[in-house]
Amino acid sequence: MEHQFISDPKHEALVRKEWQEKVHVRLKDMVNKAANEPPDEIITWMTDDVHAVLKYKSKTDEEFKKRSERTERTW
Repeated sequence: MEHQFISDPKHEALVRKEWQEKVHVRLKDMVNKAANEPPDEIITWMTDDVHAVLKYKSKTDEEFKKRSERTERTW
């Protein structure tokens, strides 16, 4: 049995905004955890080379740190 759901169009913008906020927070948490945890313990979706670059940037790249702080303040 197939279900179809129809939402009121006047709520679409609000639902989309809420969804984007939740996705943003979840993705930020995933990337933060990936940057700070050993890759063999938690990461199944990130290659070792990408993990190494992320970890290096989060520790040494001042512009990366500024953008990260700015992003955290906006959410």
